[in-house]
Parts: sequence; C-alpha cells; structure tokens
Amino acid sequence: MSSVGSDDPGFVHRLLDKVPGMVGYWDRELRNRYANAAYIDWFGVTPDAIRGQHIRQVIGERLFALNEHAMRAALAGVPQLFEREIVDPQGVTRRSQARYIPDVREEQVVGFFVLVTDVTDLRNAQDGLEAAQAVLEQQVTERTAELERTNAALRETQRRLELANEQLEARVAARTAELTALNHQLNTVLSQLAAAQRITHVGSWSFSTSSGEVQWSEELFRVFGLAEGGIAPRLPEQVGLYLPDSWARLNAALDRSLRTGEGYELELDVVRPSGEVRRAVARGEVLKDDQGVVFEVFGTLQDVSELAQARQARDEAAERARLATSAVQMGVWDWDVRANRLVWDSAMYALYGLDSATSVNEFEAWRASLHPDDRASAEAAVNAALAGQSRFDTAFRVVHPGGAVRFIRGTARVQHSADGAPLRMIGVNWDETKQRQTELRLRANETLLQQFVLHAPAAIAMLDRDLCYLQASNRWIRDFKLTAEDPIGRCHYDVFPDIPERWKRSYERVLLGAVEGCAEDPFPRAAGGTEWLQWEAHPWRQSDGSIGGLILFTQVITDRKELELLLISQKAELERSNRDLEQFAYVASHDLQEPLRAVAGCAQLLKHNYAALLDNEADELITHIVDGGSRMRTLIDDLLKYSRVGSHVTPLGRVNSGTAVQNALANLNVALSEASATVHVGDLPIVSADAVQLTQLFQNLISNALKYRGSSAPHIDISARSREDDWLFSVKDNGIGIQPQYFERIFVLFQRLHSRTDYPGTGIGLALCRRIVERHAGKIWVESSLGNGAEFFFSLPKQY
Repeated sequence: MSSVGSDDPGFVHRLLDKVPGMVGYWDRELRNRYANAAYIDWFGVTPDAIRGQHIRQVIGERLFALNEHAMRAALAGVPQLFEREIVDPQGVTRRSQARYIPDVREEQVVGFFVLVTDVTDLRNAQDGLEAAQAVLEQQVTERTAELERTNAALRETQRRLELANEQLEARVAARTAELTALNHQLNTVLSQLAAAQRITHVGSWSFSTSSGEVQWSEELFRVFGLAEGGIAPRLPEQVGLYLPDSWARLNAALDRSLRTGEGYELELDVVRPSGEVRRAVARGEVLKDDQGVVFEVFGTLQDVSELAQARQARDEAAERARLATSAVQMGVWDWDVRANRLVWDSAMYALYGLDSATSVNEFEAWRASLHPDDRASAEAAVNAALAGQSRFDTAFRVVHPGGAVRFIRGTARVQHSADGAPLRMIGVNWDETKQRQTELRLRANETLLQQFVLHAPAAIAMLDRDLCYLQASNRWIRDFKLTAEDPIGRCHYDVFPDIPERWKRSYERVLLGAVEGCAEDPFPRAAGGTEWLQWEAHPWRQSDGSIGGLILFTQVITDRKELELLLISQKAELERSNRDLEQFAYVASHDLQEPLRAVAGCAQLLKHNYAALLDNEADELITHIVDGGSRMRTLIDDLLKYSRVGSHVTPLGRVNSGTAVQNALANLNVALSEASATVHVGDLPIVSADAVQLTQLFQNLISNALKYRGSSAPHIDISARSREDDWLFSVKDNGIGIQPQYFERIFVLFQRLHSRTDYPGTGIGLALCRRIVERHAGKIWVESSLGNGAEFFFSLPKQY
C-alpha cells in the first residue's frame, strides 16, 4: 500500500473511510502513517494530529500495553487475530475483534495494518441463543413431569380394573378391532410417505494450517448437497455453506482449537445450494508437531436434522403401543409379598388352563406353571421389580396341564413400605398367542414408521376430516412455537387463526383426494411479520378406503428465504464493486504508461548523448534509471495481462490445446534457440477454453522452465491425460527445481524466491497462470525438489 501516509490519500483512502471498522497503518517505529475516518473519530483526534505520532501517544498506555505483543509479532511477519472488550468514547463496553496484518515489501516487513471490527452484536446473539436453549430444556423437564403424572394415573386405572373385570372381555374385542384399523392406517401412512425418506450421511474433512488447503471426503459433498468430485472450498469460501450464526460459532471454535489444541463439538445449521437448511453436528480435533504447534485440524460433519424428533416419535409410538396393548388385559392378580398369598380372578385360571377350584394361593403355584425355559428370566424380572430396579413387564410361556403352551404377557406394579421393602404386587396377564403374528406386523410397521420419522425432511402433522390434530411431531411444535400448548385434539384453524383462505381451499381439495403443495409460500401472521413455508398436503385413508383426513409436511424456510434475498442483493453489489475495481486497475495501469514512456525516453537519450561527458557515478545512476524504467514497463504490462484475465475475456469455445502450445513455442522461438532448449509435445486434447489465455498459460510455463534452467540445456516435456471429469496437463523441465515449502508461495502475486539480479522478472507470471486456470474452473500445482527440475500440473474440466 505505497500510497499510505501521503498527503493525497486518493481512491484507496476514500475507500477505507467507507469501511465500518477502524483501519490504521503504523511503520516499524510504531508511528502513524494512515488512519481512516472511523479510527480518527474513535480517538477524537484530527488527521494531522495523529499522523506521525507514536502509537502509545494515540491509544494510551493501557491499550498500548495490551496490544504491544501483537504489534511486535506483526512487525516480525506474523499476523495476529484476537478479541477483547474495550470502552467506546461514550463509555459503553463493546466487544471488538482486532487484526494485525504485516506489510511485506520485497521480503521485508515495513509496517503493519490494524483492523478493528465491532463484534458485540454477534456475541450478544450467541448469548441469546444459549438462553433460549436453557428455556427449551426447562420446558422439556416440565413436560417430563407431566408424563410422569399421567403414568401415575394409568397405574391407578390398572388397580380399578379389579372391579371392572367383567367388562374387559367386551372391551377386548373392541380394542382388537381398533388395533387392526390402526395397523391398516399405519400401512397407508407409510406407503404415502415412503417417497419422502432421505438418508443421512457423515463426511470427514481436514485443514492444513500452513497451506490453508482443505480436503473433503466424497460423503461431505453430499452432506452439503454439492456435486461429488469437486474441489473442496477453502475455509473463507465456506461462509455460504452455513447460516451466519453457525459460521461465526464454527470460526470461533476453530480459533479456540488452534490456540488451545483442544477439540470441539457443535450443532450447526448448513445451507444446501437448493436453500434447504439442515442441522448438523460438527466435531473437530487437532494434530500437533513435536514443538506442540498445531499443523492440521480434522473432523467430521454429520447431518442429524431428524434425530431428535425421530427419538421423540419413537418413544411416543412405543408408549401408545403399550397403552393399546394394556387395554386388552384379560386376567388380574394380586400377590401379598410378605404373606406370600396369591389371588387370581377367574380369567387368570382360564389363561393358565386350570380349574377355578385349583389352589394357587402361593407364588410357587405361578412359578410351577411357567415353561422351564422361561422360568429363570420371569423370576429375575419379578425380583428386579421387587428390588425397585424396574417395573414388572415381561412375556413368558405357560404350560397347561394338558401340555398346551400359551404365550402370556404380564405387567404389574409394586407397592413398597416407607423403608423400601416390597409389600404388594398387583398385575394383569393376557393371552398373546393369537396376537403374536399381529404384534410382529405391528413391530415391523413401527420400525418403518421410526425410519420415516428419522429421515423426514420437514415437520409433520396428521389431521382428521374436521382438521383436528391426531398427531404432530416435535419439529412441527418447535417450528411453529407451540411448545407451551398441546395441539392434539384441537382444530388446525384454532391453532393457527391466521391461516389464509387459499390454504383452506387447498385443504378442501386434499380431503377430496388431491395432493397440494408449494415450494415457497408466504404466511402473513396476524401478530405481524411473514413466515416463508415449504409444504405439502396428502390425504390419508382409513381401513375401508375412505379419506380419514390429511397429512401436512411443512418446513419453515423464512431464514433461508431472507438469506437468499440478501445474498442476491449482496452478489449484485459485489459484482458491481468487482467491475469497478477491475476497471480502476486497468485504467491506473494504462495511464502509467504515458509518463513512464517520457521518463524512459529521456533516460535513454541522456545515456546515449551524455554518457561519455559524465563521471562513473552519473553513468551508473543513468543505467539504474533506464533499467528501472524497463522493469516498470514490464511490470505494468504484466499487471494489465493479470487484470484482463477476469475483465477482458471472450466466451469459452472448443480449442485445440496442441495448437495453443505451438503458438506459444512460436512466440518463444528466439528464447528457445538462445537456450538450446528441446521441447517434446505429446498428444494434446481439444478442450473448452479461451484460446488466447490458453496460449498465454503455456507460454508462461515454458518461459518459467527457460528462466530457471540448470547447467545443462533445457529439456521440456508437455503432455496431457484424461481423468474422469477433466484433463490433466503437465509441463515438466530439468531445471533447478523448487523446495516443497515454496510450492504455494510461487503462485502468489509478486512473490519471488530469487533476487532480480539472479533471475529477472516481476513475480506475476505464475500468479497469472493460476488466475487463468481458475477462470477455466481448474486447479494448478507443482511437484518438485531442489536440483531435480519441476513439473507443473493444471486441470481443465471436460464439460461446463
């Protein structure tokens, strides 16, 4: 930033004054060379008053002491990033994020930039999210207590069954019919919802702290809904894959892991290209070298969007099945544990195939009726219940006196004394022999239902023909903020009184057999605001084939829609800004040509006409001026080429890459001859490319091989091979080679590994190669070792 500190800030200074954060520049003596408007306003000084001042005089002793380590590190070439609380000029404590960025010129740190951003609102949002989580956990606790009270009431109902045994037989038939109907309804629901099932995936990733390179497994591409086989985006490029809050928490966790070496586990919201928001669990760990420095972070990302609601649905389905089966009880028994006195009702005698006159007044009588193979497990279940470890609820076989074997289900509750000793055990038995096949079918259907709930992509509600709730998933209740009330049994229109008329008409059509839905539907709420929904409504049928109601699949996509609209706006603004910056770079470089020509021309005339009339020192200065002008002209030409890669382009077309290589060799004919170089060109394919830029790419790579040649004559091999989705090109030489730690650096703009005296150049050539390859949606890299030549690879997609 050569203009920092000048009297005329120019375009860059005006641009930095628009930045919302504070931006300052300090030289190696810690004296100010530039401060933007936000920085000046914060410390209440004028631009003239701050310029040239030592940083200690500007920010004060306290802030200087807190930040001195970061300043020294930046002057040593190490960027710094940290957060802390500061007090603004109004006395308000704010949370800020500070970055110290070294200014490196010709491999020397000449100063550093300071960028301070206010992150108070972001941190407050995180605190609010944690508070909301605490409220949700309290609500779950309250609901659990309510379920426990319900269970107590159910146990009281079991006790009353002793007085209502004569009515049970009639109820058994009715309940059995209800179970059959429920089974049919479950099958109908499962067949209608099978198309909505999705499979969850777990993907792995790694991140190199030295190179910034990111590696993804194929599974991770599918988790994010991206095309498999692509290039994993670098960490800063992943911002669009997460909701803003999740992205901030992920970055904070990564920073903490890099500082402390500890792993992390987070629940995040990821955004697929379709706009779908998914909940995922991110886990990360770090690898350290022998000095304890973190050199790699790795981990997994698992889609768990439906896990919580599936668990809840599983538990609810199990409880409903238990209540339904307990309603068909056929025999009641009462065991006085201390007196060992067992009492059966008449139905129990029938269950065990005994005459009612048979004496069964002791526990041993029940034990003797058990099948020998089931005796140990049944006794263990009784003992566990008596010890208070669990309630008695088990299945076993009994053997009738005639040898017939029946399958029995038993459930009971135990009364304990104040000191915990068992007093009494009251329970019921029913015959499961005829229902075993039905039960197996129900279990299979329940498993299918659990699988559906596990993979369902949206909230689900089941309504009857009057649009009253029969069932609603936890996701439905959470998405529509219904945790404070239970919608079961209530009319849909009472739960949502602001339902628009168009939806009511859709529900009417669904009840006639239609399937309705919308990918993006605004839902104006009576209390204010609009929610965006993605929904589908399907009819469900009863056992007789008639439509019993409708099923709603809904996903709240308000955040996604608002983010989508914001991204569209920001994308347009970014494209406009990029066009302006590219035009500025082109015009600035172009306008430098005219004064440079004048300076270079005058210097050449001075050298030609007065070289013999001046002393040696003057001749040397004139030579420096002529050489500097030549290097400046080369640098401007290279900058113009670099800026035109993204701004002055032609549409991609079918290009013979072999022709592009021949054009490049023709342009370099003189240099190849002077170096006595040999070039071998293999069979090269036809690709989709910009012909001019492809020629420029080969020309730069061949020139690079000529420039960095070894003691023997240069030999260059150019080849290509086909891969699944792209062509892989290779340009291999026998030059001086490159050490591995510089593989990434050589592709950075203005980065050089040698002095201009040893190897002339501007440090733009390989950066231009990378920009051309990336403009063609490819990737470029190098493999080499010092003294053994270098092989440059780049890929070009087969199709766009």
